[in-house]
Amino acid sequence: MPTNTPTITPLPLTDTPIPPTPDFYLTDQWAPINSDVYIRMENNFENPLSGRCFTNEGGFAVVFEVKSSTHTDFLLRFDPSKFHAEDDIETQFPLVGAGYNRCDNVGPQVIQGWDMIVIAKFAGQMSQDSHYLIVTAESINGKRFVFHKSL
Repeated sequence: MPTNTPTITPLPLTDTPIPPTPDFYLTDQWAPINSDVYIRMENNFENPLSGRCFTNEGGFAVVFEVKSSTHTDFLLRFDPSKFHAEDDIETQFPLVGAGYNRCDNVGPQVIQGWDMIVIAKFAGQMSQDSHYLIVTAESINGKRFVFHKSL
């Protein structure tokens, strides 16, 4: 048995049910991952020159904020290869990468914390005829989340 295995404090059990999941969430609307942990897609795109995710060579990046309402560490599991983006005129935007506070990973990830940022970068240009962007994350702690962003 490895001696360098981190000790994770499990989330407290609760009798509070998680409300039903709507078909999609709007930007800045918190979606429950479980009874104490929530995710939202920020309304603004990632700044292309922020240093976290360079998008000035084309494409765009969206920012997900994940928080524990109890400030208790949890494990966030996600597979960026299962993130998808398309606009309302059905233009598909391929994923370039995603990750904790950056956007250069493409494989499954596990992050420990209670307040974190996940950035997902997509290739392509949105049309002037587009009215909204649909971002789907199919594998955040085993759940599927769909976010709509007005353009």
